[in-house]
Amino acid sequence: MNHSPFSTPDSRPPIHVVAGVLSDARGRILLARREGERELAGLWEFPGGKVEKGEIAREALARELAEEIGVEVEPAAMRPLIAVPHRMASGKRIVLDVHRIARFKGRARGLESQALAWVQPERLADYSMPGADRPVVAALREPEFCVVTSSRNAAGEALFTQLEQALAGDARRVIVRGPVRELESVADALASLAVRLGASILFESDALGLDAAMVLARRPGLGAHLAAGDLDRVAASPAAGGLLLSATGDSALALARAQEAGVGFALVELSTPRDARHEAASRLARFAALRESVTIPLYLAAGQADDLQAARAHGAQGLVVPLPG
Repeated sequence: MNHSPFSTPDSRPPIHVVAGVLSDARGRILLARREGERELAGLWEFPGGKVEKGEIAREALARELAEEIGVEVEPAAMRPLIAVPHRMASGKRIVLDVHRIARFKGRARGLESQALAWVQPERLADYSMPGADRPVVAALREPEFCVVTSSRNAAGEALFTQLEQALAGDARRVIVRGPVRELESVADALASLAVRLGASILFESDALGLDAAMVLARRPGLGAHLAAGDLDRVAASPAAGGLLLSATGDSALALARAQEAGVGFALVELSTPRDARHEAASRLARFAALRESVTIPLYLAAGQADDLQAARAHGAQGLVVPLPG
């Protein structure tokens, strides 16, 4: 199935922009700095440019990379990473269609006098970037799935065992929902497990109370999933700086509040449209419209996209999936 990066409810088509993620033999990723009088000059971005009339995305990206940095890339060597719908401060709407580049020929150099930098993936966030590029960094570095517990899962030590099994597998980001006070006694063990596996476990502020959740979030490997009513309080608290926080939103306003509160990512849960025949397409279009308004990573709730590829084609970091149990 082809998933168009232009699936937004606005009747005016956004500007289609392509970008490439090029890696060298040391695993470093190439960034280019916008120069001169261009909009967003001085910021770093993944190299690329606009798709011209009659071009497809991969052809446009191959042309732009040859013109801008002098490398030759075959379209067959490109793999879709994420397409980010974004509304700029000027009001201009774009879709940044990003591909990983598996191989290329030539030495990258700034043919338009732009500075280039080869950057280790863990240092990408240190570079000031346009808003549309920030979700790309997350797509490269952060988990594709966010695992969420439910009332169907066990409690207490049994839930700890389920979390341990999930983290021992592929899960790297888990939100624990519901009453979990029994887990407070094993918080140190959970934190150690998360750190050892490069994962994170977040607890709902609704279930524990904000103060208790924030205390847990100060442990390495742990975080807090904030209720809507806690966002303003956290935004005003300097003590929240540096903590892993998340939230849930279903509107542009809710997601903007979450971003202002400093959350690292958000879950998006959309209501079911009246016409179930077009349920998946409708949800993805609505999600893409929400994606335009914020730059934090967004996970789309389970069942609201055909698959990860469809979600990524509309700007999602990934999908929310239930914890087996």
